[in-house]
Amino acid sequence: METYFAELNSENKVLQVILCSPDLINSTPHSEGGVSWIQTYKDGTRGVFAGIGYTYDSNNDIFIKRQPFPSWILQSNGTWQSPVGPEPDNNIVDNVPEYSQWWDEENQRWLRYRILDPKPRQNYVWNTDTSTWSEIEL
Repeated sequence: METYFAELNSENKVLQVILCSPDLINSTPHSEGGVSWIQTYKDGTRGVFAGIGYTYDSNNDIFIKRQPFPSWILQSNGTWQSPVGPEPDNNIVDNVPEYSQWWDEENQRWLRYRILDPKPRQNYVWNTDTSTWSEIEL
């Protein structure tokens, strides 16, 4: 049976992810030069599927993605959240997002525009006080 393993450096950063037999991992040194191997899963076991640059949190037995922005805060479940709260829901129409939305790190806010709007597009900012989108000039 083939399974995925993440190679970790001495700081628990993922160096690579490989697909191989557990027998191969079990037959190689597990902590040679500060490097170790740990199994990663695509089904949510151990948090997210490991990727290069991710961190393995051995206390919680989960992999954590890279911090997306300097202001984002690591949550107890190993996910990152913006300082103004989670990303607002994006409308999905026929399995396609209706809006393009992104985090504006410089101004600490969520922005978006409707993908199908003709140019020039109307931009919106997430109002954390009312939990609604408001029109804005960028």
